Amino acid sequence: MGIEIGSIGEISGGNTNFIGTQITNLPLVQTCPTPPPAPDHFGGRDIALKTLCRSLKDGKTSAITAMYGLGGIGKTTLALQTANVLFKDKTFRAVLWANVTREPDPMSILEGWARHADPKYVRPDNPKLDDVAAHVKAMLDASIDKTCEHCEPPRILVVLDDVWSDPTKRGLAAARTLRKACPDGSTILVTTRSEELAIDFGATPQKLDRLTPNDGAALLKTYKALAKVPKSDLKVLSEALGGHALALSLAARRIQKADDKSQALRDHIAEYQTQLPLGTEFKNLELDQGEAREDNLTTVLSYSYADLSPDDQGRFRALGILPPDVPFDLHILVAIWGVEENEAKKYLNALRLASLLESDPSSKGWYRQHRLLRAYALALLKNADEAEPVFAHYADHTNGIAANFNDLPPDQWGKLTSYLPHIRSVGSTLVTKTQTITPDTDEALLRQAQRFAYNMTWYLYHRREDRHIEWSEMGLRVSKALKDEKLQSRFLNDLGLVYNALGDKRQALDYYAQALPIQRAVGDKSGEATTLNNIGMVYDALGDKRQALDYYEQALPIRRAVGDKSGEATTLNNIGLVYHSQGDLDKAIEYVARCVELDEQVEHPDLESDRRMLEQLKRQRDGSTSAAQTLPDDTINTLSGNTIAVKTSASDKLTEWRAALQSIRADFAQNGDDWQIEVAFVDALLAILDDQPVTLPASNPYHAAVQQVIAAIADYRKES
Repeated sequence: MGIEIGSIGEISGGNTNFIGTQITNLPLVQTCPTPPPAPDHFGGRDIALKTLCRSLKDGKTSAITAMYGLGGIGKTTLALQTANVLFKDKTFRAVLWANVTREPDPMSILEGWARHADPKYVRPDNPKLDDVAAHVKAMLDASIDKTCEHCEPPRILVVLDDVWSDPTKRGLAAARTLRKACPDGSTILVTTRSEELAIDFGATPQKLDRLTPNDGAALLKTYKALAKVPKSDLKVLSEALGGHALALSLAARRIQKADDKSQALRDHIAEYQTQLPLGTEFKNLELDQGEAREDNLTTVLSYSYADLSPDDQGRFRALGILPPDVPFDLHILVAIWGVEENEAKKYLNALRLASLLESDPSSKGWYRQHRLLRAYALALLKNADEAEPVFAHYADHTNGIAANFNDLPPDQWGKLTSYLPHIRSVGSTLVTKTQTITPDTDEALLRQAQRFAYNMTWYLYHRREDRHIEWSEMGLRVSKALKDEKLQSRFLNDLGLVYNALGDKRQALDYYAQALPIQRAVGDKSGEATTLNNIGMVYDALGDKRQALDYYEQALPIRRAVGDKSGEATTLNNIGLVYHSQGDLDKAIEYVARCVELDEQVEHPDLESDRRMLEQLKRQRDGSTSAAQTLPDDTINTLSGNTIAVKTSASDKLTEWRAALQSIRADFAQNGDDWQIEVAFVDALLAILDDQPVTLPASNPYHAAVQQVIAAIADYRKES
């Protein structure tokens, strides 16, 4: 119990709770990390494959190899083939794969890796990225030994695919973070367009060039329909398209649909040699998303696009609204295409057969589109002046997914991880679109932005490392524009919560102070009580117990008046804790006992923890113990012993142990206020790790254990 977001009811409009059929309960078993499936078509890269395999086989376990080259040249395809070959021949016992992309999200990648070891893994609230990486490494080290076949030496391949170089070095920073999570015995393979990034990462760079005419012909031969076409003819096609692997794949798909493959090949070569078709939209097309036009790809794509029906052309363009490098499922396509599910499957298959999208090898039921194709689709979408209506459908669907953060408990949010890139993309676009609001701004857009900010409140509160304060600020901005005072006060309260969680108590108080008069003006008694309670919590944290009590006591009668028994229980509990901190155990027991009574009436989720708190207070008052010890001796010894070890003989494990302690602390904190003595115990151990002063009172039952840890470390240092 404690700080609250409060409730204002639902915001109308849009789908809600529509996640899609792919979200299911994960099997509760550990799994060995294996590579995504090998590419459907691999050819013309035999020498590159042998060279890369030899490099990875001969390299030391800490070696890093980086493959760099143009976009669409086939780097990911080669990496997939290499990973599958070396996993199959047992060079590596496990393969960890990460699509880093231009918008890297290392936290989500780490979560995905962690679920090999623990399918129910949920990152702790507000963790440090490096600490999560160290924790995930420890998890993988243990689980790979249990779940993967042994090979000698026991090596692991880690593939960091599509790492981008950018002025802020986000891609490089993400790669370095992921390297910290690599299990013992890892060899790393990086794919990137940048030789400079490869060198900065400490890798041995290997360039991947365009396909030669012979190699391009070999790739084309992997398509069944072209297997019997003379190699000399295929070499001409390869040369016409400059050996660009993605362009050749598009060309192969066009040819294989024809009845007479040889005639189709000759016709298509003639088309490509004359460059762009007359009147094509591609002639002056300008790409964004950091992409540059590639002439051969532009040529072949223009013909593939022209082969589509007008409706399918529109569906290809609509894909441009999606964030680059991000997989999507059928339900997203249903939304942006405005069709039924069965129709979407048919249209999806038509684009897949034309190589304009593909199945995502790492996620069943999900699809991908090459980043270059996505950039062309977006440029075509903008030229057709269709971006606004397509985005409206996409945002409406994504908002429905985001609503699940309000409905699901945080330990089930892992089901939504695959959708987070879409949610962030929509949020970023909405912020941009509503940055300046005029009388002419579309009200539907403002409602969409308001609903998005509302849906993401709980997420931002529990995932403070995902710092998108601008979403709540957008909610406040558009609510003012819509003259929606009730939601305006809601977002002011939300911003107070965010800044309080970030440690900026004064800024939090400022937002709460703005919310109160609005809530009183519109008669929002429930919201007023929530804000008063939250102000009390801030003063409580600042050590101003008198002010805290004053605000709690203002909130209490309002909660009774509106019949909010759950909120009343929260405030009673907060008052009891203030009296406990002041040493007035009788008063503390009185308020916590009333809290428990209400908990029982409303079946409050904190009922059991509040009961334990009440019993602890009674034991303290009766003098049976200064505080109740909850942890068994074995656990105390393990926590103390590991802390001593990493500060003495095992200093290389310090970061890993810090991450583990922080995870343990988060677990303890979730058990409620009666576990505060255990939280304080772990805080003391964390302070020892960082050579900070320890402020654990003698009344804490773990005080003696902490003093033993301090003494053991001091003795070790004297002997050293």
